[in-house]
Amino acid sequence: MHLWDWYNCTNSGNAALKHIYLNAKRVRRLDKAICAILKFIRDKLFDRIIVLNKGKITSKLRDIRHRHKTSLKLNPDLVIQSEEGIGKLVNPDCKCQLTCEECNVCLHKYSCSCIDSSIKWVICKHIHLLSRKLINDMQPHMKES
Repeated sequence: MHLWDWYNCTNSGNAALKHIYLNAKRVRRLDKAICAILKFIRDKLFDRIIVLNKGKITSKLRDIRHRHKTSLKLNPDLVIQSEEGIGKLVNPDCKCQLTCEECNVCLHKYSCSCIDSSIKWVICKHIHLLSRKLINDMQPHMKES
């Protein structure tokens, strides 16, 4: 068994590692294989930094924006206040980067029992609706001040 055969179990990156970093040769020396793998990882991390700085929309952000648009079709008057208040506030001081820009809410701020929030781990339309309701309720108070 050759040194880089362990990498054959995955298709992603296999061709790049073999043809670009190992010059399409089988490597028998451990140090050369490790050096090639480290260069491959370095370049992948550099590509990731470029993608993050260019602002490419990740699938999570796309899902958050889609749920926000879906919540716009819902009536904010459907949100009712219970004895515990409106919505279950979980972490009001979260510094999460994954937020809805329009609602200014992240996944960790409120909890919801729907599938989107609890299983898919996305800010669901209900949390967007709740956030919009709270923003709308706060606006008259801000105008009076």
